[in-house]
Amino acid sequence: MAKRRKPRRPARPRDGAQTKLALLRAAEKLFSARGVDAVSMREVSVAAGLRNNSAVLYHFQSREGLIDAVLERHADPIQARYVAQLELLERQGPVSLRTLLEVLIRPLLAKLDDPDGGFEFVSISAQLTVNPSLPLFTRAIASSSPGAVRMMEAMMPLVQVPPELLMLRTDRFSSVLYSSLVAYARERDPDPLRRELFLSDLVDTLTSIYTAAASPQTQALLDQTRARPG
Repeated sequence: MAKRRKPRRPARPRDGAQTKLALLRAAEKLFSARGVDAVSMREVSVAAGLRNNSAVLYHFQSREGLIDAVLERHADPIQARYVAQLELLERQGPVSLRTLLEVLIRPLLAKLDDPDGGFEFVSISAQLTVNPSLPLFTRAIASSSPGAVRMMEAMMPLVQVPPELLMLRTDRFSSVLYSSLVAYARERDPDPLRRELFLSDLVDTLTSIYTAAASPQTQALLDQTRARPG
């Protein structure tokens, strides 16, 4: 006598917040592993366990919207921390550029310990620093959020770079910052002292990007650029 099959329990419906979080987590893993331009929105839906292939478009409107949501999920708490720390530092008196950069970098380094997409967030940010169509500096969370604006307002008076070189140095700053964090994460070195050494040296390196004087060769080229009509 054939056994009667137990009726399948219907899948418990997800609410909108659960669905969005599942999509974000799936996107983080896929974007980090394969690149933000190499993953289809259908693949993100499938990896999130959804049958509806248009779920990403429904919740995030576009690939750019999904990328921005991934960045904001991790960066919003960091940006809030920047605002609080800058307010505290400003009440204590003048602040050095090196101190500001340590404030900037330390929570990003701590993100590598976050098992819920922390490394993926840093890895995706590193990709976007060199992405020609979706550069990191054009994303709102990196350029116009309150924490980013406050940090830039505090840093810019301390930057010692000719105006013509500022954008070049800023692009280089972002690329070095995030690529260095990714490289450090891959070393998987648990030694706390080595971690502090890495952090301190990275702060030194990034400080030099914004304070190193132009060489005579670069200065000569700057002078030629300034002398050109128009």
